[in-house]
Amino acid sequence: MPEFVSYIVGEEKDCEGRSGTYCNGYLKPYTEYKVKIFKCTEEGCTESEWSEPMKTDFDPTVAVTVPVVLVLLTASTIVVVIQLRRKRKM
Repeated sequence: MPEFVSYIVGEEKDCEGRSGTYCNGYLKPYTEYKVKIFKCTEEGCTESEWSEPMKTDFDPTVAVTVPVVLVLLTASTIVVVIQLRRKRKM
C-alpha cells in the first residue's frame, strides 16, 4: 500500500535558535513564494515544475495590536490631560 505524506508549509512555530536543522517556520506576510514538489518511489525520484507564485496575506497580529496600542495611548493621554486640568484648578 502506498504511503501518503501531507506537508503544510510554514506550520512550525519556533525556529529561533536552531542550528544545523531545517525548520518549517511561519511564512512572512505579504511575501510571494513558489513551491516545488519532489516525489521518490522505488523506481526513482521526480520533481515538479515550480508552482505559480503565491502571496501570503496580512499579519493578523498587526491588525489587532496597532488598534489596541492606539486606544491605550489615547486613553492614557486623556487621563493625563484630565489630571493636569484638575491640578490647575486647585
